Amino acid sequence: MSQLYKVMSKTLRKKNPTNRLKYASNRLNDLLNNEFPSAHNDLRSIFSRIIRQVYLCHEYSSELELFHLLYRKILTEDFQLALEDEDTKADVESINNFIIKMFTVETQTEIVDSNSFKHQDVLIHLNTIHGVKGETHLSTLLLESTIRADYSDLVDIMPFLLGSHDEDLTKVIKIKDTLKLAYVALSRPTHFAGIAINEEHISQEDILIAQRHGWKVLKVGELIVDNSE
Repeated sequence: MSQLYKVMSKTLRKKNPTNRLKYASNRLNDLLNNEFPSAHNDLRSIFSRIIRQVYLCHEYSSELELFHLLYRKILTEDFQLALEDEDTKADVESINNFIIKMFTVETQTEIVDSNSFKHQDVLIHLNTIHGVKGETHLSTLLLESTIRADYSDLVDIMPFLLGSHDEDLTKVIKIKDTLKLAYVALSRPTHFAGIAINEEHISQEDILIAQRHGWKVLKVGELIVDNSE
């Protein structure tokens, strides 16, 4: 999404030179979330689908056209910019070219051993929480566990992950144990801590609350691209 914000920011600031700081690329995520949350969510979803289609080498012209229509609507109707169709097409082409370029490099994942994988020179280890107790890592992604069909560990401790505290919940043994494990997992990394949870198990309200508490919420397939210049 960073490249999308970068392209959108350039167009917004070109048309609004007095609001250059407001439309800086690193502020667009919050701005769109606050002012046009529904359109922003749709744009992110289509963007993710395009990335997935390009990655899988599938046809995606219909997704790209839908992306262009929504991108144009946001700029012309929501931001009320006077733009020609060719202007937004040029923006979308730039974004599309960037996505294609991302996958011109080798993207295969190399299996190192049964629990280790290398992807673009990044070594990824899979392990249990108990298996990494006492260790320190650069980054950790905590995966949701569904021991039974009706139980998810991360769903049960969601209130704590979203910044609230419920004294009654801490008296529930399985939640208390899960909180201890989550603490061990999320206190290991020095640079990045994340959780992976089934989209069906988290509501839009949960997402908004998480974002307000500083979480960055991404769907599988979305990428964070370095936006430094």
